[in-house]
Amino acid sequence: MENKWYAVMMDHDDIDWGWGSTSRDEAENMAVSILDCHPDVYLAVIENDVCVDEIEKKDFNISKRYAVQYGAGQSCDLHDGIFVPVDFMRVKVGEIILYAEMENPTWNDEKECYDDEDATFKDLKHEIEKQAIEKHIPTEWLDFGN
Repeated sequence: MENKWYAVMMDHDDIDWGWGSTSRDEAENMAVSILDCHPDVYLAVIENDVCVDEIEKKDFNISKRYAVQYGAGQSCDLHDGIFVPVDFMRVKVGEIILYAEMENPTWNDEKECYDDEDATFKDLKHEIEKQAIEKHIPTEWLDFGN
């Protein structure tokens, strides 16, 4: 019977095989949880006390994509002393939270509604992707629902 251990390696100088799992999915999720602090994280595949393969984060089989929430609400911060209505995007990847917000510029005073409910989507998506790259999260892991 094959006995594999997926060791979560902080970087290529790490030699400790102690933290990981016999489940690849579980080990990948463990690795994702430390991406912010260890951007070069990867998995070492151990069989019979020998490293037989390495799995880089770009090759993780992330079994689920991370759903990005797109919504509207109150700003997180005060703007000129008040909270303002904003559109936002938010996603949690492991322990890392990506968040962006902006005011929707299409408010129509006569109709008392927005002329384009999705006017901020492209700019917010760009900001979330930018944050993901800064946090070493592959953007293909993000599901924007489009």
